[in-house]
Amino acid sequence: MRVTLDISFDGRNINDVYNLPCVMAVTKDATGKPAVILKKTHTKGRTIARLGDHICQYESGLWQVYGSEAADKIIKGGKYAHE
Repeated sequence: MRVTLDISFDGRNINDVYNLPCVMAVTKDATGKPAVILKKTHTKGRTIARLGDHICQYESGLWQVYGSEAADKIIKGGKYAHE
């Protein structure tokens, strides 16, 4: 399955991330850093994205949170639709 959208959460793009249909809330984690909480109905994986994580949408409409290394492997592995 191919990724159709990949957004890297860097803390400066909170408004862009907040407007994604999969996002329930943007909050702070235990250390005071921004964190994104995804709706459970939109993912079968992690529901929290922290700084440096990628929020990806698949062709199926499901969303997934990946760390930066995993996201790089997925995109470089040819599973990203915008190659």
